[in-house]
Amino acid sequence: MHQFAMLCLLMIVFFSVGCDRNKVFEENRDMPNYVWEADNTLLFETEIKDTDLLYNLLVNIRHSGLYKFSNIWLKVKLRDEDSTHLIDERFEILLAEKSGKWLGDCSGDICDLQATFRAKYQFNEAGTYTIVLQQIMRQEALPAIMSAGFRIEKAEKQSKSDK
Repeated sequence: MHQFAMLCLLMIVFFSVGCDRNKVFEENRDMPNYVWEADNTLLFETEIKDTDLLYNLLVNIRHSGLYKFSNIWLKVKLRDEDSTHLIDERFEILLAEKSGKWLGDCSGDICDLQATFRAKYQFNEAGTYTIVLQQIMRQEALPAIMSAGFRIEKAEKQSKSDK
């Protein structure tokens, strides 16, 4: 019986890891007291090995239903190992429809939203990249933002005509 239980556990781990084969990097940071302060700049580092692939760059936001805006403005930067800014721009994420209905995957009062920042992005060189996220709303402190993060995944369709 013990071997059967161990086999079941290994199968569960194998299938749960295998379900997200496109993920290259994903990291989320919890906000202290569920408030994203303007001076709380999030830094993420990841290594990109394959420059022949195309990647989707996504921003993750988790918020509660108490968030009082329908959007969030971010400053998103992507730097290479030489600290060269490859991307440095403002990015708006819509969190709710005009009717007030929250977008994303909501369970109870908590919503998770993943917004595509870049689709089919190609890194020029292999190496370590730094991603910087900063909220740039007019309000210094954004209550009800629970966490924010960044994800890099392989673009689903990889063909020479896509490049």
